[in-house]
Amino acid sequence: MCDYKLIKYNRPLKGSEKILLVSREIFNKIFDEKYLKVLSSQERDGLSKSYYYYILDFFKNLGLIEENALVKGIVIPFVVEGNKIVLDKALLSVTKNGIVLMDLNSNKYECETCPVKAECRYGIKNVTSQLKVKSKGRTLNEMWNNLVSQLTNKIINRVVMVQL
Repeated sequence: MCDYKLIKYNRPLKGSEKILLVSREIFNKIFDEKYLKVLSSQERDGLSKSYYYYILDFFKNLGLIEENALVKGIVIPFVVEGNKIVLDKALLSVTKNGIVLMDLNSNKYECETCPVKAECRYGIKNVTSQLKVKSKGRTLNEMWNNLVSQLTNKIINRVVMVQL
């Protein structure tokens, strides 16, 4: 079970790549429609000017937008369990073809009855080709789980700074 979104954007894309670890609360905020509108578009789309710039500053402080351009990269949420930080089974990926959001903890879609199965298949191919990894599994859910696990293992060794 998951929640999947593929969003086209009209912002320029920066060449720099980042892997960001954010709290689950911040990740959930990104999934909000208003936040996604600001992330993907330079238009205000019915948002007040002050609210638009508030959200834009949120993304600039997060590091997903630099000089009004999207930063190519991956965002993975974490949760704190006792005295441990655990990386959650979700990701946001900014690719040259769109913004891919996958949350494997959601109950929105089931693979058997999923209305966005074709988009989901496209999304995983898009993300794996960008990251130059192969995702294994019999179902799309298993493939996404495998991809998130691979990313988790890959970034643990590269973490230099965690933004709070």
